[in-house]
Amino acid sequence: MSEIAESHSSNSKSTNYKYVGQRVPLHDGTQRILGEMPYTGDLAFAGMLHLRLVISPHAHAKILSIDLSKAEKVPGVVGVFRAEDLPSRNQVINSRTSAILAKERVLFNGQPVVAVAGETVQAAEDGAEKVEIEYELLDPVLDLEAAVLPDSNVIWPEGIPDSDVDMAADHGGDQAEKQDTKGPQTNINQGMFTSVEIWNRDSRTRM
Repeated sequence: MSEIAESHSSNSKSTNYKYVGQRVPLHDGTQRILGEMPYTGDLAFAGMLHLRLVISPHAHAKILSIDLSKAEKVPGVVGVFRAEDLPSRNQVINSRTSAILAKERVLFNGQPVVAVAGETVQAAEDGAEKVEIEYELLDPVLDLEAAVLPDSNVIWPEGIPDSDVDMAADHGGDQAEKQDTKGPQTNINQGMFTSVEIWNRDSRTRM
């Protein structure tokens, strides 16, 4: 038992490395502990608008109608947007490269369908609550193993552009199969999932 402990202790000392195994102080450690560190949601700029998303409560559904009329009348709401209102270089419906907002179908629970911009957070939230969306439920894919079966429901009928699985299998040499399962992970974020975009005069955004 002592030999195992001694071996583990010797391996934990990484005196030959600059960072690995060393105590590296965080430059914002004190601010985090004292609760003084500003988060993205605390930032404010002149003329800044706040965005709230209306997300799908369904895993798979057809969008029958979207009524924005009530949301557009909420005081402080500057704009309400659907997928059709946003420019996209890729015209493929709900493709992986252009699905900023769901168009015609929602493909997962929580997918953004409508974006509401307001002068204040409260205005954006109030506007989002007024958006009315009618859905027709479709069969979802809830299991990864069932999703790869030949008769499974296809969520992305367009597939992945410029991909050919059969060709890769025929010319890929050795093949290996592995099944791995892991839970969702995050990088221990201490703030909300928030971003701030600044529109510059050169028609570019800065995050």
